Amino acid sequence: MTDIQTVGAIVAILVAVYGAGLSTYNFLDKRGDRQPRLVLGYRPGFFDLGDDQLSETTINLEVANLGSKPVKIISHSNVQVLL
Repeated sequence: MTDIQTVGAIVAILVAVYGAGLSTYNFLDKRGDRQPRLVLGYRPGFFDLGDDQLSETTINLEVANLGSKPVKIISHSNVQVLL
């Protein structure tokens, strides 16, 4: 009878540790969603100038907010790099 109680106690401890770990993971995951998460990307491109003319190669910057907290953009600027 003592062996069955020992096995039951070990199983209960394992289930408790698993539950605590899962709860901690869920808490941290939800907490991260409430923060702004900005992801910056870029891609080369062209501007259509009309009459079958294209501009020189440009680099377009893209910013995406993957979080749920709103983000306010204070300013932006047009940057030109001459190569």
